[in-house]
Amino acid sequence: MSDSLPSTALLVLSVWVLLVGGATPTVVEPTRPYEPGLSHPAPRPAEHGDGAGVGIVATTPRDCSYCVLANFSAGLDAADVAFSALTGDLYVAEHDSDSVSVIDPNSGRIVNSISLASNPCTCPGRIVVDDARATAYVLTGGMNSITVVNISTNQVVGSVLVGGGPGGEALDTNTGILYVTNTASMNISLVSTQTDKVVAWRAAGRDPAAVAYDRVNGDVYVANFMSDNLTVIDGRTQLTIGSIPTGSTPGGIAVDPSSDLVYVTNFGSNNVSIINGSTNTVLASVPVGVYPLGAIVDPFNGEVYVANSYSNNISVISGRLGQVIATIGPVPTPEFFAYDAMSGYLYSADGPSNEVSWIAPQPALLGLQVTPGTASTTVGRSVSFSATPACFPVVCGPGIVYHWAVSNPLGTMASPGGAVGVFVAGASAGNLTLYVNATLAGYNASGQPVAITILPELSSVGIAPPSVELFPRTLVTLTANAVCAGGSCARMVNYSWMSDGQDGTLLGSSGSIVQYRAGNVSGTEAISVTATIAGESPRSGHANVTVVVNQSRVSSPHFAFGLSPSEWTMIFSLLAASLLLAIVLVLLLRRKRRGTTANLSPDSKKAGNSDRQERRGGLAAELAGRSAAPERKE
Repeated sequence: MSDSLPSTALLVLSVWVLLVGGATPTVVEPTRPYEPGLSHPAPRPAEHGDGAGVGIVATTPRDCSYCVLANFSAGLDAADVAFSALTGDLYVAEHDSDSVSVIDPNSGRIVNSISLASNPCTCPGRIVVDDARATAYVLTGGMNSITVVNISTNQVVGSVLVGGGPGGEALDTNTGILYVTNTASMNISLVSTQTDKVVAWRAAGRDPAAVAYDRVNGDVYVANFMSDNLTVIDGRTQLTIGSIPTGSTPGGIAVDPSSDLVYVTNFGSNNVSIINGSTNTVLASVPVGVYPLGAIVDPFNGEVYVANSYSNNISVISGRLGQVIATIGPVPTPEFFAYDAMSGYLYSADGPSNEVSWIAPQPALLGLQVTPGTASTTVGRSVSFSATPACFPVVCGPGIVYHWAVSNPLGTMASPGGAVGVFVAGASAGNLTLYVNATLAGYNASGQPVAITILPELSSVGIAPPSVELFPRTLVTLTANAVCAGGSCARMVNYSWMSDGQDGTLLGSSGSIVQYRAGNVSGTEAISVTATIAGESPRSGHANVTVVVNQSRVSSPHFAFGLSPSEWTMIFSLLAASLLLAIVLVLLLRRKRRGTTANLSPDSKKAGNSDRQERRGGLAAELAGRSAAPERKE
């Protein structure tokens, strides 16, 4: 197929462009401005326009990217399409049926039709929706006017006369000014959306076909189809401030509000001019398909969709790379676009094919979910982690590159790439952090850091004493001791004790120390302990102790009154200690008395002796007198 049309066909197309208009009106601002290489949060959850329950069977999976998911039947000659976040519906201007079709994107069906006919041909072209005023503005070229539609009631509520052959329109929502290009009168009408009246006129170049508003610098760009340039108007003063050269016959404009780049489709030269909105200079020219018309920016990822009306496909330009990165097709005669910022999908008005194409963009990588969120393992062992990406608006698909890393050399990543990362612990216990990030089409996303604990490896466990011989009803203390490789594990081990329960009693079932009381029956009993590293049940140790109860000593005299030799020994020890203590106390008292006597002076001793002698003499005389006295008679 030739890249050019016969002169007659070109003339017909040129006249059609002059009548119908140019490119996409104001694009929807993203939830967050696009910045190449950064992750972006998801826009609001879609209540409408997310494609759920589409009534038309798509020929491709819903999770594809850069593809047509389905085609919706519209009226005759779908000249343009706009999306309303207020109603969640698509509004399609039907050029040949003098009406606007209302399509529910959830079902893909026409739910209403708004008639615009008031004369033999209103010939609706471009359409802009103002959700703040619940109003749609439809260019009705057959009447050189704008038809005003209330989208809440789907009723025509008024019209505004503009210049000859209105072809394009763009809305400045800040000032409420609607800019309308008039191809026949080669000027621009400034319409107040508050009064629905023309408030000013501005001159333009030859056959102004499209117009766009740059909300970053406040400028208005007008594509002059036959002048091969743009007219630049200061949106604040409404004065013309210059012009910018473009390719041949510019027919559409789209503005990226995040990068302040202006994209102009050049119908005759089959390329797109990229203009710096800050300096109003041309940066590059990107080849696209044949006869590009409409263009729209996906504000979420900064990519530009260009409708190639004659090659029946859509070129996707990366705003970050400045080149075509994908081609969507076949799409029958694509002309102009609408973008649903709530769902992230695009819709293409396909002109003579009487259809609207539902288009899935390249998914944007939003974030990563890492599973498990925390982990522990033992030295020398491995643990696997999975990274689950989240994308918008479709599933992520292939092309994601993963990067796994750890914070210190306590371990290594055996699988540093892919959605599954395998961590291998080294020879030492400790703590570290796992990190993962992913990239997709210029987007970066990081998963939450994962804390990893490396535990020592349990190599053995023993019991002290390993065997013991007991008398009946006696106690023994058993101590378990675990040995670990890679570090101390004293505080990390859980112990579980068991006995075969022949006759004795195990006093305790956990902890490193327990006691066992023998019963009255002689025999052998096995006591075991199992040691487990905390959180790692597969790493366990097992040890046994053998207890022998000697029943032959039950008849020994040492068992008088039912007491064991050890109990008698304790009693005798207490009695001996008590006796020894009593002897020591008596000796101390005697010594104290002697010490008191030795400390008296000679005179005191003599006086004491005299007193004692006198007391003794008096006592002897008294006893003698009692002996000599006659016996009392009664």
